[in-house]
Amino acid sequence: MHLSDKQIQAFIESPENINVELKAHLDSCSSCQTEVELYKSLMLELKQEKIPELSGDFVGNVMNSIEPLPSPEIIQPIDKWKWLNIAASIAFVMLGVITMIYYDGLQVFSSVYSWFNEIENQAVSKLSESSSSVSTMLGVDLGTILFIGMVLGFFGVLDKILSRKKISNLKIFSI
Repeated sequence: MHLSDKQIQAFIESPENINVELKAHLDSCSSCQTEVELYKSLMLELKQEKIPELSGDFVGNVMNSIEPLPSPEIIQPIDKWKWLNIAASIAFVMLGVITMIYYDGLQVFSSVYSWFNEIENQAVSKLSESSSSVSTMLGVDLGTILFIGMVLGFFGVLDKILSRKKISNLKIFSI
């Protein structure tokens, strides 16, 4: 039986704590003695740290040898999206105008507008029991403001939908 690497390393680190049987084997086995001597020389070499001296311009030489990375190329989005936004906006306006003409002129507009006036009247009645209305106090018609807000909100949502398509077609390549 020969000593394991763990047993040899334990012997080198603290020879006084080794088992009597292992000590007797180590005294009689030349192979294990050779292993112990190899481990001792290895540990001695590891304890002697030899740090090479660097020249004064070492850092400068390393930094000069590093080539800078090329900057990434940005591919601009296709210009057709600009025209698509304009065309979609015109198409929606025309669709609205045609729909209003088809349904007895401005009757659709007046019915939608009346919804907002009804909302204003309900809000006013809940806010105060007095005869003065919010629109009189502010000097504006809240039904008109609500209607304009709805139209702007619609075009905002439309713009977000079209902008999402623009962003998905933007490609950035880095080399």
